[in-house]
Amino acid sequence: MLNNTTTIIKKWFRWRRGAEKPIIILGNQKSGTTAIAGLLAECANLNCTLDIHEMHDGKVGRRYAKGDLQLSEIIKSCKHKFRTPIIKEPMLTFMADQVTVEFPDSTIVFIIRDPRDNIRSILNRLEIPGNLNTLNEDIVNSFPESWKDVLKGSRLGLCQESTNYIERLAERWNHALDTYDNISNNKILIRYEDFLSSKVLAIEELCRSLNLPVRRDITEIQDRQYQKKGDRDITWEEFYGHENLARIQAICSDKMTRFNYLSN
Repeated sequence: MLNNTTTIIKKWFRWRRGAEKPIIILGNQKSGTTAIAGLLAECANLNCTLDIHEMHDGKVGRRYAKGDLQLSEIIKSCKHKFRTPIIKEPMLTFMADQVTVEFPDSTIVFIIRDPRDNIRSILNRLEIPGNLNTLNEDIVNSFPESWKDVLKGSRLGLCQESTNYIERLAERWNHALDTYDNISNNKILIRYEDFLSSKVLAIEELCRSLNLPVRRDITEIQDRQYQKKGDRDITWEEFYGHENLARIQAICSDKMTRFNYLSN
């Protein structure tokens, strides 16, 4: 009985202090971070933060979008979200320099996805067509702060001279990969497409790379939908039209070549 009580007390203090070496899942919005983080947590039998909702809207969201909010302030305002051993929040991707300062012993798992699918998934989530030239400002302003920031790109200074939303989203994809290159912590890169080709194997290999035990067989839950599934039944050309598709491929071509996407 005493041993059990001691174990519980130790676990409680570890939870209060937070994970000493958290695994932080980063990547552009709608790149597959939720599915990979969720299945990793299930496979290793660990608690996981799948989103830090305080960052998405309200006062914190507005300050984040303006770029005047420090990660240390976010941690103080929602400490419980940073106490799990696995933390997933795409918005932290663009604060990665601060993430590595606040969590110097963390391992970053960075998810990338073909920008043509990644951007389409973002637009499907927001129910925005991909073949427009510009977006009505009232439509953009109807979204929560986090999604307004994604569409406008103002916090990151993306394509401010252009009114084309596809160009800004393509620049955002590039910026996410630049962020990955600048991460100094231990880091692991996963292409979402490789995960999709063999989910169970990919997650179990990720566990081993992170020195985590494989405690659960995730075969039966590997296709769990953590978020609403987008429309993948139409071609990129049909979704974007020729001009917008060409914009993505022109802006992202260097990194698409580097990560073997232009052969698709």
